[in-house]
Amino acid sequence: MLLALIVYCYSKGVRSSRRIEAACLDDVGCRVITANHRVDHATVARFLRRHGPALNALFVQVLALCDR
Repeated sequence: MLLALIVYCYSKGVRSSRRIEAACLDDVGCRVITANHRVDHATVARFLRRHGPALNALFVQVLALCDR
């Protein structure tokens, strides 16, 4: 769920963990992804810190796919 939330928010230009938390209250797409649950910004930040290298590799693959 966090991965889907981060990919969605990054695609919309929302990159701050606090702004992602706020989007979970305002943005319908975020609410659908999180099943209308509130996501804490600290949880998002820890997830990004813990899985940063894997997320970078994923985004590179997504961009390469979009380039094709």
